[in-house]
Amino acid sequence: MGQNICVSTKTGDVYKFHHSCFAEGSSRKAYRCEVVKGPNLGKKGVVKRYKNHIENKKLDNFKNEQLIWQQATVYARLFNKEINIIMENVKAKNCTPEFELFINQHYRRIVMPQPQIIQIEKKSLLASLLGKHYKEGDLISLESYLEGEYRKFNSNSGWSDESYPLMQAFSHFTFYNSGGQEILCDLQGIDEIDSKTIQLTDPAILSIRSRFGDSDIGYKKLQYWIKNHKCNHICHALKLDDFKLEESLIYSKSCNNVQQETWLTNLYPSKTKC
Repeated sequence: MGQNICVSTKTGDVYKFHHSCFAEGSSRKAYRCEVVKGPNLGKKGVVKRYKNHIENKKLDNFKNEQLIWQQATVYARLFNKEINIIMENVKAKNCTPEFELFINQHYRRIVMPQPQIIQIEKKSLLASLLGKHYKEGDLISLESYLEGEYRKFNSNSGWSDESYPLMQAFSHFTFYNSGGQEILCDLQGIDEIDSKTIQLTDPAILSIRSRFGDSDIGYKKLQYWIKNHKCNHICHALKLDDFKLEESLIYSKSCNNVQQETWLTNLYPSKTKC
């Protein structure tokens, strides 16, 4: 089986990448890999590369991926904090029995494993002969391999799996707490039921300014997504009021990116209830 070799500059691990992809999206393919030398010997991972080879040379594509991850990590931390307050209220019996049953069933802690952006340094002989997968100098995204059943919770086109109300509330939360500037969506990953954890990978952000790369398909899709969202018990517990998109546009024109980042990180005071 032909494989490529790449050295991670962060850890010194040497990876073997399989030629056959096991999953693909609209713009990228995913391949399994494994550490064959280094401090994390035996660790499994996932390599993602663009179908269009030219895109694998563009650093901006991977910078956008890192920016989305950074933004998503902030949102996840803030959301987990708010959900923990809800759970404290539940333990104190400051809610109805119906809501207690509901939240205990759907509670999860959201985790965002960080992808690494690394560059191909070496290739196997077979890879050189094939010449159609990786090329030396290509950039790739390397993620931890998530064990378990892969699930799609919502998309960046407005579809949502309503059997996961926490994830739909999470997307709504990001919209509300960005002042209506953006929404984190296209949520997918592994639901670790035993540990009450959801590990998310490769999300997208829709923003008014379309500043998060190709997956950020802009204001119209943002508008469509939020109009099709159905608030659930968690949205109500978080007091996620409706935010008019017209107000988002006015705010977007009146402040710069730095001010918008300040709005995001200075979250409104805790407002949870049952």
